[in-house]
Amino acid sequence: MLGIIGLAIAFIPVLLHFGFILGVLALVFGLVTLRHRLQKSLAGVILGGAAVVVSLLFGTIYGVASLGAASETAASSTSATEAAEVAEVAPVEVPDVVGKTFDEATDLLKAAGFNVGGGGEAADTVASQAPDAGASVKPGTTVLLTPAADDGSSAANPAPAGTKFEMTSTNRLDGSSADYTQWVDGYNDNFTSSNQFEQPDAGMKYVLLIVHVTATTAGVEAGSVAYDLALAGTDGSVYDSEFITGAKSMPSVTLGAGQSASGEVVFQVPNTFHGGIVSFGDGSVFAKTN
Repeated sequence: MLGIIGLAIAFIPVLLHFGFILGVLALVFGLVTLRHRLQKSLAGVILGGAAVVVSLLFGTIYGVASLGAASETAASSTSATEAAEVAEVAPVEVPDVVGKTFDEATDLLKAAGFNVGGGGEAADTVASQAPDAGASVKPGTTVLLTPAADDGSSAANPAPAGTKFEMTSTNRLDGSSADYTQWVDGYNDNFTSSNQFEQPDAGMKYVLLIVHVTATTAGVEAGSVAYDLALAGTDGSVYDSEFITGAKSMPSVTLGAGQSASGEVVFQVPNTFHGGIVSFGDGSVFAKTN
C-alpha cells in the first residue's frame, strides 16, 4: 500500500518528497517481510523502489526547471535595473540661452534639469555659457553663465553716443564726492575757429563734442567735469581738450541737485580722424563720439 501511494504522488511537484519517503518505507518493509510473504512483499519492494526512482527523477526535473526560471527572473530583473540606470544618466542637450536675461536663462536651464552658476543680475544679458548650447551632458550639470559687459565698460566696448552715465566726481575743493550724470550727444567732425590765430596745425583739424552734465547732488563743478574728458582715435592715440574761440564753453558753475549745464569741448586731431571714443572724467566709462 505504501508503495502504491508513494508512486502515485511521486509525480506531483509539491508532494514528490512525500512519495520518496513512502517509497523508502515500502522498500524497507518489503525487504523485511520478504521471507514470510513472498508475493505481497515482492510487490511492495517493486512499488517502493519505483516510487523512490520516480520521486528522484521528477525531483531532479522540477529542480532544474525551477533554477532556470529563477535565473531568467534574476536576469530580467538585472536587465530592468540596468535599463533604469542607463535611462537615469542619459545625456541631455543644453539649451541655448545666450542673448537672454539671467532670469530667462535660469528658468530654461532649470526646466531642462540643469543647475545654474556664474555671476550676474536678473536683468543682465547672457554673453556666453559653458557647456555650450547643444552639448550633450548629464542632467544636474552646472551651466556657467557669463553676463555681457555693460556698454561703456571699456574702450573696446564703448557705448553709443548719447548714453547717459552715472559717475562720481572728486572735483570738489574739500575732496568729497558728488554724483552726476554726464553724456555726449553731438559731434562736429571739422570744426572751424573764427580766430585766425587759432587754426589747427598742419595735417590737423578740430573736432567738437557737445557735453551735458546733470548733478544728482549739490556741489558738482560743471566746468571741471566737462574739461576732464579725453578723446581717443581708433589707433589708440589720445587727445586732450583745448579752449578754442567760437566754441560754447561749459559754464564754470557749481551745480545744485537736479541742475544741468551743457557746453562744447574741442579737440585737435589728425585730418584722418573720423570718429573716436571719448573717456569721461573718472576714466571708467567710454562712449563713441558719433
